[in-house]
Amino acid sequence: MTEIVFEGHAKGAVEKIAVEIGDLVIAGWTGRDVAALNHHIEELKARASCRPRKCRSIIASVRIC
Repeated sequence: MTEIVFEGHAKGAVEKIAVEIGDLVIAGWTGRDVAALNHHIEELKARASCRPRKCRSIIASVRIC
């Protein structure tokens, strides 16, 4: 597993929090904003990507070793 350390800032104090990550999901959500979704698709098309057949909310899931 991979450990990631975050710094939490609250009430003038800093607290370090270590989290072990075994799986990572990269996700995006634009389902409520059709204009933002279409804008993103146009950006992809400008980079020679095809328009997706479906728009999913979960993009990728990876195992971290």
